[in-house]
Amino acid sequence: MKGIGIKFLNLSLIIVLLFSSITVFAVDGDRDVSTILSEESLQVSSDRGSIEGILDEASEEIKDILKLKKAPYFQEDSFIKIYNLQDSDIVKHYKENKEFKKNILSEYRWVAPAFQENNKTLLVNFIKKTEGEGWSMAGFSDGLATEGYSFLLDKEKIIELLEDNGIKNIDEMKFIRTDLYVTNIIYINMDNKEFAIPFSNNAEVLGFENGKLYNIDKLMSQIAEKYTPYDVEASSKDVAIEEGSDKDKVMIASIKIIFVGIAIVSIGLLIIVNKKSLKSNKQ
Repeated sequence: MKGIGIKFLNLSLIIVLLFSSITVFAVDGDRDVSTILSEESLQVSSDRGSIEGILDEASEEIKDILKLKKAPYFQEDSFIKIYNLQDSDIVKHYKENKEFKKNILSEYRWVAPAFQENNKTLLVNFIKKTEGEGWSMAGFSDGLATEGYSFLLDKEKIIELLEDNGIKNIDEMKFIRTDLYVTNIIYINMDNKEFAIPFSNNAEVLGFENGKLYNIDKLMSQIAEKYTPYDVEASSKDVAIEEGSDKDKVMIASIKIIFVGIAIVSIGLLIIVNKKSLKSNKQ
């Protein structure tokens, strides 16, 4: 009887441990929004030391470029991690892959406001160096109002918006930007269902409402119905842009369109001139 009791105890212990491990796994895959946002912050990132080490230099560089009397300053809790995209044409990529997540790369940049004494703010981009280790300032543009950056910085507003839509726990949240559509998006994955909160100064043209939670499929469909790329101009003046960025591609595409237009007009003029020459020869 004593041996049976020990065997029963061991079996019970195994069952308890098994269910405990299953519970822990489930919790890890379904986390609250606040935790995920904290994990994406600079304060807990391995990049923190490297970024902090270049902020004074970046401030002085901005001061020299804009000829400011005093250098702007940064706040550590105001950095946003923006993930890079495989294809900046998010609509085309989604149509081809039927999953938005596949377009999001593991590479990212840090974006942060640089505060000035006159209450004006600049938006500064930091990217990883192409050679060696560390980070460098890639460029800056006007203001936080652009493309909803002020909302991205407000953790409480993000949590409130999701809770208003019945979402408290999610699997994944990432901030992304597409320069082709001049839009920032909060990407959310919950139980393999994809959602997005878009922000753009061209929201009306793109067919969506800023700061509204969309099913990703619906958002992509609405943009596709209302808009084709190369129609929207950037809403802020960029002082510096990293080489090979999405905005470079837009400029190249625009230049191509201009040259095609010139070619068509030239061909039309040649046809008219040739017709006139034929008529005069006949006479």
